[in-house]
Amino acid sequence: MRELRRAAILELLDSEAPNAIRAGASPVFFGDADIDYLCGRCGSELCVGMRAGDLAGIVFVCACGATNLVPASAGPDGPALSATGT
Repeated sequence: MRELRRAAILELLDSEAPNAIRAGASPVFFGDADIDYLCGRCGSELCVGMRAGDLAGIVFVCACGATNLVPASAGPDGPALSATGT
């Protein structure tokens, strides 16, 4: 039986951070928890199997070009995130 997963849509930044991690066509990080971090623009999976708070403060640049921030509260237990910016 497939495990149910939850998604956390990451917030978009207006500009790219100099230390951003560039994502390709597949997720950058894999874990064994139940939250997937998704691009705030296109919905692509950037990280799968994370726990709430994992990778807080890390910036990802999606293959679509959007710059995404993992906030400290990312995850279904944190506040709702909105896709804003470019």
